[in-house]
Amino acid sequence: MVWARSIIDLNKMIKTLQEKQVDFFKDNLSFKVNKSANPLKSLLFNVLGSFTQFERDIIVERTSEGRERAKLRGKHLGRPSQPRKNIEGALRLFA
Repeated sequence: MVWARSIIDLNKMIKTLQEKQVDFFKDNLSFKVNKSANPLKSLLFNVLGSFTQFERDIIVERTSEGRERAKLRGKHLGRPSQPRKNIEGALRLFA
C-alpha cells in the first residue's frame, strides 16, 4: 500500500496523524504520540519512504519513455476529438 508519492508527503502525513493524537505502526516500527522519537526508527522509516519515492520516479520515467516512443511512431495520444457538429451544438447550448 502506498500512502505518499514522495518522502516529503509521507513525513507530512505522519506529522499530521501525530498532531491528531494518532499512533502509527508499520511492520515492526511504531511511532507513538507524545513519546520521544527514536532516531533509528526515524531513519528506517525514511529509508522505506525513499524506496517508495524511487519506485514512483521509475514509473514516471518509464511512462515518459513510452509516450515518446509512441509519438515517434505517429500514435495519437489523448482522447479522440469530437466531431465538429457536436462541438457546434455544445456551443449553441452554452450561449
